[in-house]
Amino acid sequence: MKSAFLLCLLASLIAAQTENNVSVAPESTTMEPESTTTESTTTEPESITTEPPISAPTSAPTTPAEVSREILLVANGSGIFQVNFHDRPLDSNFTIRDPTRNFLSVDCASDPGEYVWTDSAQKIIFVGNEKSQREILTSSGNPIAVAVDWMSQNVYYINKEGRSIGVVSLNGRYHAVLVKDVKKPWAIAVDPEAGYMFWTDRGVDRRIERADMNGENRRVIVDRSPNGAPTALALDRVEKKVYWMDEKHNSIEYCDYNGENCGIALEGVGNLKPFALAVTDTHFVWSDTFHSAVFSSERTPPLPPTPDTFTTLYNGSANGIAVCNPNGTRKGSNCCSVNNGGCKQLCLPGPNFTCSCACPSRGELQSDGKSCLVTTDATKYLLVADIDDVRAMDVETLLDVHPPIVGLREATALDVDPKTNSIYFVSKGANWLRRISRAGVVTLIGPLLTQPFGVAVDWIGRQVYFTDGNRIGVTKMHGHTSTFVVRNMASTPRDIALDLKRGLMFWTSYDASGRNTGKIERAPMSGSVPADVAYSLSEPNGLTLDTENEIVYWVDTKRRRVEKANYDGSNRAIVADALRAPYDIALSDGILYWTDQAQKRKNIMQMPADNSSDPKPVAKASPPFSRPSGLVVYDKGAYSNFSNECSKNNGGCRMFCAPQGTSSRRCFCPLTRPEPCKPVVKLTKEADGSVVRLKCEVCRAGIFLWHSTFFKGSTKLQRRFGTVADCVLHIRRIDRADPDSSKSGPGDYYCVGVNKFGVVKSNVVTVAPLQR
Repeated sequence: MKSAFLLCLLASLIAAQTENNVSVAPESTTMEPESTTTESTTTEPESITTEPPISAPTSAPTTPAEVSREILLVANGSGIFQVNFHDRPLDSNFTIRDPTRNFLSVDCASDPGEYVWTDSAQKIIFVGNEKSQREILTSSGNPIAVAVDWMSQNVYYINKEGRSIGVVSLNGRYHAVLVKDVKKPWAIAVDPEAGYMFWTDRGVDRRIERADMNGENRRVIVDRSPNGAPTALALDRVEKKVYWMDEKHNSIEYCDYNGENCGIALEGVGNLKPFALAVTDTHFVWSDTFHSAVFSSERTPPLPPTPDTFTTLYNGSANGIAVCNPNGTRKGSNCCSVNNGGCKQLCLPGPNFTCSCACPSRGELQSDGKSCLVTTDATKYLLVADIDDVRAMDVETLLDVHPPIVGLREATALDVDPKTNSIYFVSKGANWLRRISRAGVVTLIGPLLTQPFGVAVDWIGRQVYFTDGNRIGVTKMHGHTSTFVVRNMASTPRDIALDLKRGLMFWTSYDASGRNTGKIERAPMSGSVPADVAYSLSEPNGLTLDTENEIVYWVDTKRRRVEKANYDGSNRAIVADALRAPYDIALSDGILYWTDQAQKRKNIMQMPADNSSDPKPVAKASPPFSRPSGLVVYDKGAYSNFSNECSKNNGGCRMFCAPQGTSSRRCFCPLTRPEPCKPVVKLTKEADGSVVRLKCEVCRAGIFLWHSTFFKGSTKLQRRFGTVADCVLHIRRIDRADPDSSKSGPGDYYCVGVNKFGVVKSNVVTVAPLQR
C-alpha cells in the first residue's frame, strides 16, 4: 500500500510539473527523437513500400517545440482571426480585418508570418499579413479555395465560376489553368514533395480526385456517390494520407494517396456543415458553418465519442482555416525548389522528384523546354489595361484571346508595337516607361520621369512618344537615346496619339483648376509650333485618330461625353453625351470603343463613329473588370503595307526621324547631348575618425548617382570600380596605378570618370591611418 501510494504521489508531481512547463519538459523532448526514429525505421517504410507510386516521406514530423508555436487561422468573412489553440485559455485576435471584403479561404504562405487568402466579394487572391497585402490574381473568375505550394512558390486555387483548377505564382506574374470540367469543386490540397494535388467535387458524382501538380494524370481516388458527400479536405503529408469530412455521414474519413486502405478516423461528429479541415500531428480541426464555430478533436479519441471528445476553439462565423507556424519555415524540397527548376515562368512539380515548366494559357513552351512564347490566332483584339493586368480581348465577345499579363499595377495607358507584339505602358505612381515582351519580360526604357500619363508607339521610326508632367518626350525603343520635344506647357498633357502618315502628334491636356482649361492640341512629331484643335474642355483624357478622314475623337470624363473635330479644329461636334465615366477611347473599322469606369458598369462600350446608333456594351466581360483604363485596338491588317519617309534607313537620320506631311521628313537630335563624366569623391567617417565609405558621385541628367566602396577599419578597400548610367567610375590611389589592387589602405584617393568623351579626374581625398 505504501509503495502504491508513493507511486501515485510521484505520478501526481510529474503531471503538475508538466502542466507548469518545468524541468520535466526537456526530459520528454529528448525522448521524442528516439521514439520517432524507431517508428520511422520500423513501421513507416513497410507501409509505404506496399504503394509503389507514392514516394516515401522525407519530411520529419513536427517537433513538440514547433507544435507549441502553431496558430490557427480562421477566415470569418470580415477578416482573418488568429487563434493560439495550444494555449489555455485560448488566445485569439484579428490579424487582418476589413468588413468590406469577404474572406473565404486561407492558407499559410511560404514566408513566415504571411498568409494567402481569397476575397469572394472582390474575387481576388491576396497574399500578406496585418501590415501589408498585395493582390496576386484578379482575373480568376471566383476563387473559393487556395492551397500553397511553398516549395515551388505557387498558389493553387479552385475557380468556382470556371469549374476549373488554376495556379498562379506567389509574385502574381504567371497564371495558368491546369484542370477543367470539374462539376462542383469545393476544397483543394497539395503535397508539393509528392507532386500531387487533390480536390473534392460536390457535384452529382461526389468524389475526390487526384492529379499531378501540372494537371496531368487526373484520376478519381474516392467515389462516394450517391450516398456520401465529401466536402472539406486535408492531407497528412508524412503518412501520405488524404482526410475528408463527409457531411452526410457526419464523419472524418481517410485513405492513402492511391485511394486504397480507406477507413473512418472519427465518427459521431454530430449534425454539421463542414467548410474546411486541417490535420496536425495530434489533432483534427474543422470549421462548421451550421454551428458557426471551429472544433478540434484528438486524432485518436476515445470511442464512442462523448461531449468531451470535441473542443470548441472558436465561436463565430467560420469559413476557411489553416494551421501555421508564424516563426518557422515549412519543410521539404522538390524539383522546383532550386532555381525554379530552370523554368523561366511556372515550375510545376510532379511525382518522383520530377518537374515540368509551364506557360500561361495560349503560351507556347519553346524547344528548350523552359522558356515561353505567347501565341494567339487572333488578328484583331482589344488591349485593355485593368487595375492589375492587361487583357487581350475579342472585339465582339470580350473573351480573352491572350492570357492576361498580371502584376502590371495600375497601367493607365498603353500602346503596341506590331513588329514585335511588345506592349509599351505607363503606370500610376511609377516613374518609368516600360515595355513587356511576348515572353512576359518587363524592361524599363527611356529617362526617369516625374508624372507620366500617355504613350504612343511610332513603330516605323522605332521610337516611343510619351507625356510626362508639363512636357512631351520621345525615346528610341532601345531606351538609350531620348529627348523632350515639347516643354514648359501651361497645362498637363494626358493622352497622346500619332498620325504616322502626316507626321503629326495630338494630345489632350488640362490642369487641376477645374476652370474648363482642357484642350486638344497638335504639333509636328518633331515638336515645333503646337496649335489648338479644341479648347474650353473640362477633363479630356483619351483620344484617337481617324487618319483616313483626318478626324480626332476624344472623351471628356467630367462632361461625360465623346466629341470629335477635324484636324484643323473645324466641324467640332458631340458624338455621344450623358455617358457614365468614359476614360480612354479607340477607333477601328468605323467603330468607337471606350473604357467606362462607372461604379456599377466598368465595361467596354461601343458605338458607330457616324453616330448611327446609341452606345452599348461590347459584351459582358468574364471575369468582370476592376477599373478599365488604357485601351487600344490591335489590328494586324491595319499595319500592313504602310510606310512613310522614315521607313527606310530611319530616313537617313542619325538620331530621330519625324515624317513631315506625306513626302518629306525632318531629322532632329536630343536637346541635351551626353557630357563627359565629372565625378566628385567624398568620405563618410565614424565618430572615432575611421573612414567607413568612399563615395564617387556623378551628376547625370540632373540626378546624382554614385558608386561607393567600403573600408574595414581604414585598412581594406572592398570594391574598386562601378558603372553608372553611361559612365564607368574607378576609385584609385595616387601611389598605386592598378585600380584592382586589393592591397589598399590609408592614402590619397581620387575618382576617375570614363566615357566616350574621355577621362575626367575628381578631387583628391585622404584616408588617414586610424589612431589607436
